[in-house]
Amino acid sequence: MPNESLVRQIGRTILVSVLSLVVIVGLIAGVLYLVFDQGADIERGSWLVIDLHTGLPAYDPPGQFPGSLLADDTLTLQGTLDALAKATRDDRVRGVIWKLSSSHGAGWAKLDELRTATAGVQEAGKPVHAWVDAMDLSTLYLAAACDSIYMPRGGYFTLQGMLRQSTHVKGTLEKLGITPHVSKIRDYKSAAELVTETGMTAPAREQNQRMLDQRWRRVSHALAEDRGLPHARLLELMELGGMEPEAAAEAGLIDRVLYWQGLETRLLAASDGSEGPLLPTVTPADYRDVAWSDLGRDGDRTIAIVHAQGVIGGRENSVNPLLGIMMGHESVVRELQRARLDEDVEAIVLRVDSPGGDGLTSDLIGHEVALCAAAKPTVVSMVDVAASGGYQIAFRATEMLAGRQSVVGSIGSIAGFLDMSGFHDRIGLSKDAVEAGPMASLGRDDRAPTPAEWEAFETAHEAGFMAWMREVADRRGFTMAEMEERAFGRVFTGEEAVANGLIDGLGDLETAVARAAELAEIPPDEVRRVHLPEPAGLLASIMGTGKGPADPVAMALRWRLYRELKAEAALTRQMMTTDAVLAPVPR
Repeated sequence: MPNESLVRQIGRTILVSVLSLVVIVGLIAGVLYLVFDQGADIERGSWLVIDLHTGLPAYDPPGQFPGSLLADDTLTLQGTLDALAKATRDDRVRGVIWKLSSSHGAGWAKLDELRTATAGVQEAGKPVHAWVDAMDLSTLYLAAACDSIYMPRGGYFTLQGMLRQSTHVKGTLEKLGITPHVSKIRDYKSAAELVTETGMTAPAREQNQRMLDQRWRRVSHALAEDRGLPHARLLELMELGGMEPEAAAEAGLIDRVLYWQGLETRLLAASDGSEGPLLPTVTPADYRDVAWSDLGRDGDRTIAIVHAQGVIGGRENSVNPLLGIMMGHESVVRELQRARLDEDVEAIVLRVDSPGGDGLTSDLIGHEVALCAAAKPTVVSMVDVAASGGYQIAFRATEMLAGRQSVVGSIGSIAGFLDMSGFHDRIGLSKDAVEAGPMASLGRDDRAPTPAEWEAFETAHEAGFMAWMREVADRRGFTMAEMEERAFGRVFTGEEAVANGLIDGLGDLETAVARAAELAEIPPDEVRRVHLPEPAGLLASIMGTGKGPADPVAMALRWRLYRELKAEAALTRQMMTTDAVLAPVPR
């Protein structure tokens, strides 16, 4: 015992010493950051370079380190939009260069917002160029909004139509001896088909095809118009599947073959020569330290923009290594409540980018949105997707807006459990139990539910969903018959959702802020924006007040892991599909 106690004492001493060292290093780093960080030093004649190559979350992920010291290199939609807007006002910035790759991961609605912001830079009289190392349809959609598109000689250029593929593991579960019991409301709630089907059902196929056809028409016609090609010629080129950059330039899909160094040389040659031998550049991360007031946007009437992104579930915003960003109800409610109770905040914009998730978490957030809407104008701005729980947190707002290509709706529900008894038999596992009270065994994983148990489960599931659907119908002014035509898992584009009354209008974040200002009777030039949640300070990020999974450092590490896994998967897929000599364009 004495030796054991001594070992524990030594261990505690070492642990305390290590923790003390971490605290001291953190404090020194914080002080140095505060002393030496004097904001971005932007040279006159600089080019804003936006490197979009691996994922584009709508807002800062939980746990991301702010500022320049120890900063994560995560590019976000909000950070990019802010940088582009600042570039339009900053006379030190000559223009913008998009540095793009087909691994970018941005959804179509986000790409629309980036195209609009790019047009804003051009309208300010500043050129915008795109340099692309790997091209596909979605990357070309963004690049085509620029004044010029360049690629290196060895760049990958694939141009194919759109594909929407579903994955099904029902056969896999059968081989493992696992039987899913799923209550689905209803035919169009196709996420359940992952475990219940071996292919798309007729409703899922119809819905996927309808959504894909709309997107295809919009994107293909925009590309043809942007590149000055007849639509038929664009389709002819796409029949090749891909081509070498030189052939793409000859066909007019890009402007010329040019390496990055060559682009720098061209831009320097077109300048007055005062910049020196290297092209002066600035990044969106640099722009975080440039105050809006320094660029002439310094209103004093506040609109709070609350960001709600990721799969909905849990209490606090977090990062799951497999699912990515998670939206927790306590995190989002806390920020909404701050905005609701702050007398200086005159309106709220809720920025939603979520495919849904847990129903309870969604309802708890939605309840606070209703309180906000009762207190002050509350406008929802939907990004790539606001479906299922993503719509549930939004529909109680004053108004809802979405992009033309946002995915909206999926008013339905899925619930169920797995019967693992066959798998247990295969591995020699057995379970036994005793019970007290009715329905005690409902949901146990070592047998199938009895008919009475399953009937009770489905009845409760249906009742809970119908309460939600009735509330949506009441708020949107539908009869229940009309609501059923828009529910049961159906999803719509933003354009369709406006037409069928699920949302109030089309528009991006700028439109939503303008609408919130109008409802609050704030003149446009008096608007001051505050984004919530605010990035934690450096010391707070290092020290952290959370514990375990909620710790900022732990979340930052999980976000890095998630990003690296996605990036590696995208790179592997790219190398497997594009590393080939492709046919030249027919003359």
